[in-house]
Amino acid sequence: MREKVIELTMQSGVKFYVPSEDLNSLGVPESPDSYVGNHLVGSRGPMLRVLTALDGTGEERFINPSQIESMKVTYLT
Repeated sequence: MREKVIELTMQSGVKFYVPSEDLNSLGVPESPDSYVGNHLVGSRGPMLRVLTALDGTGEERFINPSQIESMKVTYLT
């Protein structure tokens, strides 16, 4: 699986980042659009775990996925 950064922009304009380790479900990689999409329809739970800083040094938060305005995926390798 290619290493990637998933940036979520909320309706408020605040940006959050999905931890890359969350994209593996029982060792099976999941595509970013499927992962976020499953949160939107509620099949993965009502809240989405995110980080406030790209490098992982920020706070861990749980957001309401219905407030996501856009998603940007950047592949690192």
